[in-house]
Amino acid sequence: MMKQEYIAVTLPRKLKRFGIAWLSAALVLSGGGPGLLSDGKASAEPASLVETGVQSSPTTVAASVYADVYVPDKLRIHDIQGAAHRSPYEGKKVTDVEGIVTMVKGSSFFIQEADDKVDQDEKTSEAILVYKPGSGVQVGDEVWASGSVKEYTERTYASKPVDLTTTEIVASSVSVVAKDRPLPSPILLGKEGRVMPTSVVDNDGMTVFDPQEDGLDYFESLEAMRVELRDARVIGPYGYEIPVRIDNGTDTGEVLTEAGGLMLTEASLNPQRILIDAKPAVPLKTGDRFAGPITGIVSYSFSNFKLLPERLPDIVSGAFQPANTRLVQDDHKLTVASFNVENFDPGDGKRIEQLGQAIAVNLNHPDIVGLLEVQDNNGEKDDGTTDASESFRVLIEAIRAHGGRSILLQI
Repeated sequence: MMKQEYIAVTLPRKLKRFGIAWLSAALVLSGGGPGLLSDGKASAEPASLVETGVQSSPTTVAASVYADVYVPDKLRIHDIQGAAHRSPYEGKKVTDVEGIVTMVKGSSFFIQEADDKVDQDEKTSEAILVYKPGSGVQVGDEVWASGSVKEYTERTYASKPVDLTTTEIVASSVSVVAKDRPLPSPILLGKEGRVMPTSVVDNDGMTVFDPQEDGLDYFESLEAMRVELRDARVIGPYGYEIPVRIDNGTDTGEVLTEAGGLMLTEASLNPQRILIDAKPAVPLKTGDRFAGPITGIVSYSFSNFKLLPERLPDIVSGAFQPANTRLVQDDHKLTVASFNVENFDPGDGKRIEQLGQAIAVNLNHPDIVGLLEVQDNNGEKDDGTTDASESFRVLIEAIRAHGGRSILLQI
């Protein structure tokens, strides 16, 4: 005998598993008139609401169910992401959003549509961040996530409280429906794949979503997705991230330095610069390159889109070496240099020797060196210390060790 509990609870759950939304069901029980079941509660309704085929005078003990259902397009990741910087479903609850886990990051993880489920619209990302502490999911798991859509402000600078956001699902439940699924194919960036804008960061105040023209929109359209960089070239030293560029083809307007770095010009603001959020195993310099492709997830923090790499290939060193000044010492001339030592302090280890060599050898020990960004004796620690005598002492000794005899001035 069919129970009301089956109609109110079990049947809607089964329909939901097949992507069918439960709206209502006409319920007819032995010895009673038709009733309308809504939200798990039965209430009397006029007989005219019941579809034809429901007997007005039941003769059997069993109940007859006539479900008023519809089969909508299943809400998928690209629907939630939308062609914009913020989700059209922000603040809404979503149910059983499918995806394959591509990376686990602390209490969160990224999921992406399987290759056969994408919508072919390059403006909508096929991946999303899911927040669920203790989920226990692993890369390759196929999951269904239910929860609320949120625009999350990632870590940013204290001086910039307003920043771009990351679309995420704050999950109330996550179900693993399959394991060891193949990961979705990464999107190739650059001339043989999705070409990057090279001049415009944003020229419309983010009122028009145009990934082909605006760098901000381009990376937003790839938010949380797996992407691939080929022949990535280092364009600067490591400093929290590795800045790289890739080949975008011809006629891009890019202006390169002799060592292969990107030149900032009035016509090219270089939105195609990519920051790889990982620490290299060896020191890097402009002109170095990665020996193989880099695959990773597009993320955002501290006012920059970044790539979270799955792994870093080996580094192939470039042929360029630190430059040496053409100026020479002359008893009748005074040589002066300025040097940004980038938050130098006595605990900088190998940098002390490197800076000493740079000043004594590469700059040919100028008579006077003006230093920028010299920290006090205990570095970044904020305990009221302002004395920088130890910072200068270790640097002076490093300069002398390489034959230098400059006078140091703090600017």
